[in-house]
This record gives sequence, structure tokens and C-alpha cells, in this order.
Amino acid sequence: MNNTQTTTAVILAAGSSSRFWPLNGVHKGLSKLMGKPLLWYTLKTLREAGIEDVVLVQGVKRDIEKELGSSPLEGLDVRYVVQQDPMGTGAALRCALNELPEKFLVLYGDDLYAQADIEACRNAFPSLLALEVENPREFGVIVPKGDMVEDIIEKPEHPPSSLANIGMYHVPKDVFLEKTGISSRGEEELTDYIKTLAKRGGMKLIKASYWQPLSYAWSLLDACSFFMAPPYLRENQEVAIHESAVLGEGCEITGPCVIGPECKVGRGCILEGPLSLEEGVVVGDESEIRRSIIWKRSHIGKNCKIQDSVVAEDCVVGDNVTVESKGAQGLLVRLANREAVVKRERFGMAMGAGSRVESGKSLGPAFLLEPKGELVEEQKIYDNERV
Repeated sequence: MNNTQTTTAVILAAGSSSRFWPLNGVHKGLSKLMGKPLLWYTLKTLREAGIEDVVLVQGVKRDIEKELGSSPLEGLDVRYVVQQDPMGTGAALRCALNELPEKFLVLYGDDLYAQADIEACRNAFPSLLALEVENPREFGVIVPKGDMVEDIIEKPEHPPSSLANIGMYHVPKDVFLEKTGISSRGEEELTDYIKTLAKRGGMKLIKASYWQPLSYAWSLLDACSFFMAPPYLRENQEVAIHESAVLGEGCEITGPCVIGPECKVGRGCILEGPLSLEEGVVVGDESEIRRSIIWKRSHIGKNCKIQDSVVAEDCVVGDNVTVESKGAQGLLVRLANREAVVKRERFGMAMGAGSRVESGKSLGPAFLLEPKGELVEEQKIYDNERV
């Protein structure tokens, strides 16, 4: 094997983000936090971990390429490949093979990893990143043999370990040259190639310290907590207010909190972090916003109480709206084309782009409003089920 240090990573980001509803108008990696897409932070982490060259596999909309461009960060070259047909993660990687060297890192564009873990994976070849979890039956589970990976078993009834496969690998190109079979889902799975590599022997097991998959809309709140802390947000920037933002008298701000350009926060507001107000957000007098993300040009009315929520761009929340977040854990919510169980104790609401909530509503926990949807007086609010 080539013993030179790996400096290339491939990011798989061609998925449709359907589970991210109602925030899936764009790829979830383009969700904004502190004025930057989440994928920008992933690229920054890769650069700090020693990666110089990134190949990013995107869908046919090319929205990631349009947003990030070829030079989103100094010292990092980014090239794009389009996956024309959504035939699975294995197919996504194979369509990038002509752009890749003999060995490289692989990761998913909707998962967050710690820099130290990326460095550890980069320094061991071939290798796989895994995390100790409490519920291994819900994941692909590592069959370990000492500090090596012997196999991966998908969602086993009797897990051989508590180590979940979390989707970061340091691999040779040659394992992908011969196409594997098609899975029961009708797709070419990346995991099948990794299992083939593991069975060759010598694949090192690296235990991760952190992993956050961006599976659902409420996952953004965990991303907010992660990125609004050092090293991404320095201690002396715990409260960062853009010079063009306007704050009314008597506002109380507890960081970490970032208030973007052209924001207008009314008198007597209480802002509690982690909190990100993106460009052009307006918050009415005497409102309280805690541990939330509010995207561009959204308007929050007077005397609102919103916590642990994500409000997409161009939304309107009327006056005197209260959003409760406590008790979300275990609630079954209905997405556009599926159901999901909330695995977070606090989650208030997620509003799709351009949606509107009329004044006086009491919502949550775990309330979802479709893009351009309207919650008005005559509509009934259905309670989520608990499982």
C-alpha cells in the first residue's frame, strides 16, 4: 500500500434530504448557522485535520456547488461530481472514482464529526470510525476483533458489540473497482464495499468521541450546540452582534448567541443561546427566544416565547405565540412521507420556508409546519402520539 499521508476526502451529499422535512427545500448540508452552510463547517474541520482536496458528490440540482463554489476556504480545493441517478451511496462513491487517488477518506455530508476523530481515522489505514451507543440494534454494528474490524452487521437482533458504524472510512480505491450486488432496497450500498474491505483483514477500528447525524429537522439544534462552541465560536465571540444589527433597549442576551446582518430585535427581548439569528431577522418587543435557529428574513411577533425551535427563511410568527419544547422525547411525528420518533428531550417546532403562524397560538412540543403552510384560527392542532 502507498504509505504517503492521505490528503483527499470524498463527501457524499447527493441525497434528497426527505427525512429533514419541513426544512428540506435545499440539501440539509446547506442549512445555515452563523451565516454559513453546515457543509462549510465540515470542510473547515477537514482542512484543520490535514485534508487539502475534497471531492463532493451532489445531486442533479447542483445546489451545493452553486452555494459553496470551488474555493469556499483558503487552502482547500473542492471539486464536484454529480450523481445522475440516485442508486445508493456505493454508486455515489463509484461515480467519483476518476477524481480520487489510491486512498482517501469517505464521509457523509449530513453527519458531523470531531476534528480529533477525523485525524485519528486519517492516521490509520485502512480504518473505520465507530462510536459506542446505547441502542446498537438501530445501527450497523461492528464485529470487532481486538482493535480491528472483522465485519459489520446491519441492525442485528443480538448485537455483537455496542459499536455503531458512523460512516467515516479511510479506504483504498481498489475495493470499489468491482461493483457489488444490489441490496434489498434496490441500491448499491457503500457499507457492502466496506464489509468487503474488512474481510480482507487489517482494517483498523477507531473509536470516535463524537458523532451527530443530521437525520431530522430537530437535529439542527444539536448541530447548533456543537458549532456554537470552541473552536468554531471562540470564547471572546460568545455574543457576536453584526454591526448592522439593531437591538432595542433593555435586551438581555446570554451566549452563545450570534445576531446576523440587518437583524432588528425589539425592546425588552430575552435571547438565550445557543441561538443563531440569520440575516434580516426581526424580533418584536418583549419576546423571548431560547436555544433556537431563525433563518433569513423571518419575522417573530411581539411577546412571543419560542424555545428549542428552527424557523426557516421568510416565515412569519404572529404576536403572543408560545412554543413549548419540554417533553418531546418519544413523540411520534408525521413528516411529509413517513413518521419519525423524536429522540431529544427538548424540541419546540420546525417551520418550513415561507410558513405562517397566526397570533395567539400555543404550540409544541414537536410541532412541524409545512413550507408555505399557514396555521390560522380555524385549524385544529393535532397532538403528536407518544411511543
